[in-house]
This record gives sequence, structure tokens and C-alpha cells, in this order.
Amino acid sequence: MADPVLATVEQLEARLGHAVDADRAEALLEDASAIVRGYTGQYFTKVEDDVATLAVNRGQVTLPQRPAEKPSLISRADGSGTYPSGSWYWGGIGVIDFGSPSWLANGPTRSWTPQAVTVTYTHGFEEIPADVVAVVCQMVGRVIDGTDTPGLRSESIDDYQYQMGGNIVSGAVALVPSEKETLDRYRRRSGSVRLR
Repeated sequence: MADPVLATVEQLEARLGHAVDADRAEALLEDASAIVRGYTGQYFTKVEDDVATLAVNRGQVTLPQRPAEKPSLISRADGSGTYPSGSWYWGGIGVIDFGSPSWLANGPTRSWTPQAVTVTYTHGFEEIPADVVAVVCQMVGRVIDGTDTPGLRSESIDDYQYQMGGNIVSGAVALVPSEKETLDRYRRRSGSVRLR
């Protein structure tokens, strides 16, 4: 089964201002959604009780999908048991801390941390963010309007040349730099800096 699209045919038609072939549009929306998910590393759609096995780095686990809710279960990666909720701290920003929270001055200190854990958590948006919907629709709109519009595609007279559709290959679903900039805020960080 294909992943849910990040924009609907109705949202696409509203932006284009005309009706489109629903089957073709749905296929293109699937392609654009996959490209956006691949670029950002985010699923966006709400997922209940997703399970991920993650490495613990310096006593912390960063959940890969955002926004994330407090984990419902944290287990040993080898399946030999679970960690009680008192052995980890949820700060609400997608990070599980196995040490004392930095703001807890006189709290208990722990010298142990697991190497890896299996986390069960809910993540994603109830409603896909408007900027993500806009980017997906723009990507598909370029393909539909670039190939479905009858008539003039390009013309040239001596040194003058006019071309419709910009510099993207007609028929290709792709992200342009301005769309990447819009999506950058959703991308996973490849590293982090700890400030304490």
C-alpha cells in the first residue's frame, strides 16, 4: 500500500484553477510526496505507536520523526525488557534523556546509559502543514501545466527566444531551490550541539 499523499487532488485543483485528470494527478501527488519525504526525512502524516530502534548518544535518544509525542514504551533493544518511566526523562522536544535533566540541579545522577533502545511513540501532524501542501502542489502543477496545456511551448526569432515552463524538464516531478528552502525547517539534523 502506498503512503498517503501530502496534498489532495482538490487542493491541487484549487491552486491550478482548473480541473485535472484525477488518476494522473493522484499518481503525480504520490511521486511528489515521496520526493518531499525523501528530502526532509519526515513522514508528516500522523502515525500511532510507531516502533523504532535507536542508538543512545551521550545519554540521549533523538526521535527521528517530528512532531513527536511522549513515548508510550521504551524497551531494551535486545527485547529483554522495558525501561520504567522513572529511568528516562521526556523534555517534549523529541529527545529522551537517560541522565538527569540539565535543569534538575539536585536530582539523581545515573552513571549508566543503554547503547540502544526500542521506542514506541506517536508522531506526525493531524493536518499536513500548509507550506508542505503548497510545495507538493507546486511540484505537480509544473508537470500538469507544462504538459497538458495545448499550444505554444517555445518560439524563437533570430536572437530572441521565449520558452514556457522554466528550466525544469517537462514531465519531471522535482524540487526547485526555493521549495527546498521552504522544506529545510522540517529536515532532520545530521548532528547536534549540546549546550549546558
